[in-house]
This record gives sequence, C-alpha cells and structure tokens, in this order.
Amino acid sequence: MKNASIIKRSALVLAILGQAHIANAEDWTGSVALGLGSKELDSRLWQRADEQDSISLIADIGKASWPVSIAVDLHGTGIDKSDSADPYEGYTAELHLGVRRAWDIGGSGFQFYAGGGLAFGYAETKFGANPELSGDGRGTGYWAGLGLRYRINQQFSVGTDFRYADFNIKHIDDSDTSGSRQFSITATYHW
Repeated sequence: MKNASIIKRSALVLAILGQAHIANAEDWTGSVALGLGSKELDSRLWQRADEQDSISLIADIGKASWPVSIAVDLHGTGIDKSDSADPYEGYTAELHLGVRRAWDIGGSGFQFYAGGGLAFGYAETKFGANPELSGDGRGTGYWAGLGLRYRINQQFSVGTDFRYADFNIKHIDDSDTSGSRQFSITATYHW
C-alpha cells in the first residue's frame, strides 16, 4: 500500500531530526507530532474519492533563538472501496516544507501556531465504473496551516492541526488543480 513508503520516509525524517537533537541538544528545539484525521479534495476528478482518511507526521526543528522553526511535514491519505458494488480508490502523499511560528497563550498551557511553505504531492485515483477518470500524477504547490496544542507536560501535548494545500497535478487531461483541506487530531513530543 502507498502508506508503507510514507512510513519509511517518515522514519528517515525522524532519524535526521533525532541526530540534530543529539548533536546540539542545548541549541536546538523541536517537536514531532502524529496526526490522524481526514482530508477533503476539491478536484472534479476525485468524484466520491474526495473524502479520505489521513495520517501525518508534523515536525518542527530550529534554534531557540530563531523567530520561526523549520517545518517538515509528511501526509498520507486514502480511501479504498475496491470491494464495493461501484469500486473506487484514491490516494495522496505529500511533503510540506516551510516555516512555522508558535505563540504561547498566556500561562494557560495552550499554544497556537501558524505556518506555510512549499508542497510536493502525488495523487492517484481508480474508478471501476469510470476508468477514463483513473490516473495518477505529481505536482507542486503551496500549503498553509494553523494549529492549537495543549501542553500536558514539558514533553507532550495534544491538539489539532488544520491546513490547506493546493497543487497543480498533471492528471489525466494535464490540466487538473487539486486543492485540499485537512483536519487532524495530534499527539506531539517536544524536546
């Protein structure tokens, strides 16, 4: 399944982030979150496959003195109704690179964040009843996101992440644009 390659890439990102943490523990801060949620795609080509489950790794790394952190986020989404009477499938994989800024909300334990940057994506659809709409493609675009976290203790927080991504994906007729809205519940580890 497509999520296997996403998991392998996520493990590589975590290893890189972990090495940066070990090398300069006093100077660097960061976090990595696991997000579970859903994604809604705008494209007319997605038909019923436009609502998909999602899994995400949302990572930040930077020096404590920086006003923003570097964002490296991986997202995988999918829906598989290949065993239904009218079979269809849809998958996406995305890499979001950019910056993120976080603000503490008083002494409440809540933290708000916002970010944005470049997005790289892959999308695939398969429609049993309409094979002419099936296809896959890669594209680039942008993403923007907001989130809210509640700090349980110094190392762990729980929260939400909402983001919008827009891609120009060469898909079927070479002219499709696929925007998406994604909402996730997150569990975050901070160092």
